[in-house]
Amino acid sequence: MHKGKKGLLIPHQLPFIFLTLFVSFFLKADAFAWELIDEDDGVKIYSKKEEKGKKGWTSFKAIGFYESKLKDLVEVLLDFDNKHFWAPQNKFSKVLKRLKNGHYLVLEHYKAPWPVDNREFLFEGYVKKIKDKEILIHAWSNTTYPYKNDDVVIAFAEYVDITIEEVEKDKKCKVTFSVSGNLGGWLPNWAKRFVRTKWPFKFFEGLGEEILKKRKRNSRVFNELPFSL
Repeated sequence: MHKGKKGLLIPHQLPFIFLTLFVSFFLKADAFAWELIDEDDGVKIYSKKEEKGKKGWTSFKAIGFYESKLKDLVEVLLDFDNKHFWAPQNKFSKVLKRLKNGHYLVLEHYKAPWPVDNREFLFEGYVKKIKDKEILIHAWSNTTYPYKNDDVVIAFAEYVDITIEEVEKDKKCKVTFSVSGNLGGWLPNWAKRFVRTKWPFKFFEGLGEEILKKRKRNSRVFNELPFSL
């Protein structure tokens, strides 16, 4: 024990107990924020409860596994030029520039069925090595770069996170894909449901098929990573 103000005896374990309760509370709060809404072919999709009522807002988290090396998965995910071959509704993706802080500006165009307008995202992002065998691709909407396209709706992404973790050496990886953003413009309920519940399945399916293809990669971003895999 040690003395606090006015000589009050305070158990020395008390700060640790408060810290434990504090951490536990936020871990539980985060766990309850997501609810499992669907599962198919080993892929689980979660939706955020508190954002269901937000106008135009869409959030999801999807988790799946691939029989693949970490390096191969990361290289495919950073090959923006070929993303339209496998990512659902993606018409094109391209790196606009590398910023002075090492981040990248990436423009992505997504097709939508009539009468819904196509969407574009102007992403700023970076790639980070979290652990020896765990990589994070983190992106968000850049709102300062002078870009305009009146033919589409410019959507807003609060964050797009893809975590790739090797769970079996050179054999198997876990991919966690989390998205939160506002698609903007007019969007019918069926389109919102598709983005939140069906699109993630198609993304994971397309990525799995793309890994197996012997396609010539644009490895510019991958080769510029400040770390090795």
